[in-house]
Amino acid sequence: SYGTVSSDGIQKVFLGEKQTITEVLVQVGDEVHVGDPLFALDTALTGLDVKKAEIALGKLELAKQQAEADLATLRSLRPFSQRLVIPDSSASYTPHATPYIIQGTGLKGDPYIILWGEADVFDMSYINRLIADYKEASAKNAEAAAQQGSTNPDLGEDEGGAGGEGGEGGTEPADTPVVDDDGTMYVALITRQQDALDAPIISRWGIRVAISGASAAGFTFYAPSLPAEIERYTELPQPHYETSGSFYTAAELVQLRADKEQEIQKLGIQVGLAHIELEKTKRLSSDGFIRATVDGVVTELNDPDESRAKGMPVVTVSAGGGYYITGAMSEFDLTETHVGQTVTLTVYDWTKGGQYMYEARIVKISDYPTEDGRYYGGGNPSVSAYPFTVFVDGSANISENSYVEISYGSTETAGGFYLMNAFIRTEGGKSYVYVLGEDGRLEQRSVVLGRDLWGSYTQILSGVSPDDYVAFPYGTDVVPGAKTTQQEDLEKLYQSMYY
Repeated sequence: SYGTVSSDGIQKVFLGEKQTITEVLVQVGDEVHVGDPLFALDTALTGLDVKKAEIALGKLELAKQQAEADLATLRSLRPFSQRLVIPDSSASYTPHATPYIIQGTGLKGDPYIILWGEADVFDMSYINRLIADYKEASAKNAEAAAQQGSTNPDLGEDEGGAGGEGGEGGTEPADTPVVDDDGTMYVALITRQQDALDAPIISRWGIRVAISGASAAGFTFYAPSLPAEIERYTELPQPHYETSGSFYTAAELVQLRADKEQEIQKLGIQVGLAHIELEKTKRLSSDGFIRATVDGVVTELNDPDESRAKGMPVVTVSAGGGYYITGAMSEFDLTETHVGQTVTLTVYDWTKGGQYMYEARIVKISDYPTEDGRYYGGGNPSVSAYPFTVFVDGSANISENSYVEISYGSTETAGGFYLMNAFIRTEGGKSYVYVLGEDGRLEQRSVVLGRDLWGSYTQILSGVSPDDYVAFPYGTDVVPGAKTTQQEDLEKLYQSMYY
């Protein structure tokens, strides 16, 4: 947890890097009152410095808010996954009766395009039935050309032209002549999958039919060029992959969330320090004096340079009091702590550096949770945090308004460590894990569980240690005495947890 130190009946003054004392105004044994000057400082601090401190604090607060929003987004993301989708096998094309004239008039530039069934057998009788229609179209084509006084140029043997839709029994000719009629009927036969009009083309071939009278005198083959609308077909649904989740793997999300939580924690510390720096700048910019904050006696006065180098107070004013630090504890800790309880307190002072351990006493535990993120440093975001205050006597090497990180715990309670829930199995109300035994084979080990953390980890109070190798994933072949392989690739390990 994190918090700011307040004092009661004691004041210790530590010099900052940019603070230079120009005059010492007290001596050891002097009695001072609140507001009395202790030192005069050489400072050029102005309102501009206060403004800079305010801007620095604002930037950090915005960065922390953005990081918290980013973390909320990361927590909402699901790992990337994909599955193979196989469409209904009953999906198919709709067959059409064949032979079927799709379009065309049989003229050179507008050949008959005929859907030819895969089971159809080619014979000249079918071709002969088209000749009458062809002759009619040819006559209309010639008449239209005569009315225009000109004919269209020869489009070439293998090029097609535009024509209207028709069926077996004739088609309407184009509004303008297609090509010169050379007495030859042109036919393009195509076969499609399942004899369907909208299916892919399997094969194609063209026939030039020489006409003698009312029947075919012979034919030759050619390679027909088909219009784009004939080449077009409908695609049936194919097997494909459907993806879901984010672009990140499960392992990447675990790492990204952990990194973002660490960033927020770091920004929380920086915000707290910026608050302290702003308040300090405001105080020093007023008149350039360090003043007493308690009524008491000067009990300690040290050389400024030596004090700064050793992290010692340059002056101490005491009225027999000590320090209070307010942090916040998880709601799960409320059953294990109480007012008056003595705890071991580890303090890291972010203001001047240094880590210290003290014996402290809990003097207050709030009945209501707090939403102030400066107090609560981490843990399950869905668990409430309750402010609590501890008292440390005046001998502690901390100072009023310092921003500190605190960790606490009763000397009677073991801390344990936390293990991912995926590693833990519970049967019949008893929990256990599989670990690497001394003989290199699997060993089932019972464990005693503690608190839940973030819904993903569980505290291990006893049974295994952080030095043990824990088995995963758990399958049918995971039994006591099974052979083991040590896995150092965390990416593969995380993937096995989620897939």
